Amino acid sequence: MRKQQELKINDKIVELVTVGREYLQKNQKKYFKSFTKIAISAGQNPENHVCDWINTADYAVIIREKDGLREVGFIVYCFLGRSTIHIPVAMVIPSYQNGGIISKIIKKIIKEFILFRVIRFFIDPIGTISPIYIFFRTQNPSLYLSLYNNKRIKLYPNPNFDIIPNKIIEIASKYSQKLWPYASLDKRKFILNNAYNKHPFLALNYQNINWSGNSLVDNFFKERLSLNTSGKSKNALVVVGEIKTLFLFKFFKT
Repeated sequence: MRKQQELKINDKIVELVTVGREYLQKNQKKYFKSFTKIAISAGQNPENHVCDWINTADYAVIIREKDGLREVGFIVYCFLGRSTIHIPVAMVIPSYQNGGIISKIIKKIIKEFILFRVIRFFIDPIGTISPIYIFFRTQNPSLYLSLYNNKRIKLYPNPNFDIIPNKIIEIASKYSQKLWPYASLDKRKFILNNAYNKHPFLALNYQNINWSGNSLVDNFFKERLSLNTSGKSKNALVVVGEIKTLFLFKFFKT
């Protein structure tokens, strides 16, 4: 599958190219080079971990400038069960950061997932109307803020220190153990301890962290991940976003 759309971000227009698992793997060398270049520009050096992103993806959205000459970002995502969207990685180069591009693409991904579940209504009616969850680990306050600002998505943990429901803890525990068995999850604070022990090059240096500009969110990350100017944190924040049934079809209003 290969699908192309245009998206306006402030005064820029970008093209979104969505490709499926088969196309990604068939063109693995091309995307390995492209994703690595974008990641390095964003302050990370993923090395061979790019292969893991490609091999575990159900889909990837490649973000490129309208003339098609330069790729400026990408999102890799997959589906865990009938209700959870997992985002292993979402990156854009610095000149396109903090423009809301990632949140707009995630919104499109959610819409597509809702439509997929509607099509399957007669096979799985309960799954069609159950809440949707977004699951990821991150050291990126800007990515967090882009979803935190969406009133239809309830993020856990959050700077308001809302009590985390048992269902959310269950999702975080289940998939953290499945995806990162070498790390340990603090179920109270949702800190994934030693998240980058296996791939230390994925941990961000303090100066490369994409701060959100929102003091509440930025301070929340500094406190949770013990971030300081002296170097890297080996830990990540595990985030679960919940979209309740009431809000599912409101994603199609804007």
